Amino acid sequence: MDRRRLRGFGLWKLRHVARALRMDVPKLGLTTAFHQQLGWLRYWKAADQLPPYVGSRSGSPLLIYWLTGQYHWPMTCCCVYSLLRSTSANIQPVVFDDGTLDQRVRDRMARVLPQLQFAGTAETEARLEELLPECRYPTLHALRRTTLVRKLTDTFAGCKGPTLFLDSDILFFREPTFLIDWLQGGRCPIYMTDYQNSYGYSPALLVSILGRIMPRRVNTGILGYLGGSIDWSRFEYWAKKLCDAEGPAYFAEQALSAMYMAEHGGQAAPSSDYLIAPEFPEIHAPTAVMHHYVAPSRAWYYSDALPRFVRQMSSRRKTIGKTNS
Repeated sequence: MDRRRLRGFGLWKLRHVARALRMDVPKLGLTTAFHQQLGWLRYWKAADQLPPYVGSRSGSPLLIYWLTGQYHWPMTCCCVYSLLRSTSANIQPVVFDDGTLDQRVRDRMARVLPQLQFAGTAETEARLEELLPECRYPTLHALRRTTLVRKLTDTFAGCKGPTLFLDSDILFFREPTFLIDWLQGGRCPIYMTDYQNSYGYSPALLVSILGRIMPRRVNTGILGYLGGSIDWSRFEYWAKKLCDAEGPAYFAEQALSAMYMAEHGGQAAPSSDYLIAPEFPEIHAPTAVMHHYVAPSRAWYYSDALPRFVRQMSSRRKTIGKTNS
């Protein structure tokens, strides 16, 4: 049987699980690592178990952007779904394709979220070629191909007004008042508070390039910029200095965003409500507005938070069906 047919059966996931267990057991312990990988296997059907989202919206359209692909689309669906059910604001979700979404996956996403708008790779590449040509921004383009810098370039090049990007490994539980208010009239860039500094570069290098102390714990799981205010030449200058000194870093977009926040007075979302890496008691019984499930909380995202969210949404569909009948 050839590899394509094996991939169609999903057997490639078993190899991933074996490799992940070897990596995770020393850090998480056998039980937690096992639960994480079992949850990861179930994760692939999570979005398909959700009923199509139907809900009333009010007010002016508020666009929010996500970046996703073949490995993250179920997560993206659940993030968008949880946000829509947490607010009646007129959220218009837009998904950037990282180049790996095929039409079959798009159809599955659209079944769950008929509201979704897709920005294709050709459309994005054409916009970037016009607004951020590689001949003028070679370092940003190089980082975009190997790091998360495309969260910056793809979302914010040419944007108008307050523009918000969200990571996919997020679930919402209550009205995100801070984000809605910012979208309706933000006056400064915004971000969320990380559980540690994750910039990918040495602190001394960052300070020497920025010329001032770096802000602490800037995380781009929430990232908002004001359209027309971004000096892309400044980003290119910083990126080149960083890469010339220490090479490309996976979290380069967080380093660049933290530098921008330092110069433009960025505001952090309230950290008690927009919570990163929550502990298990909070994951199991959420009190925050939102959870961002980065390590070490990702294990409990797969094994507890995501399955519980899907069960609640499925139960809600059944309850509504009984009521209507």
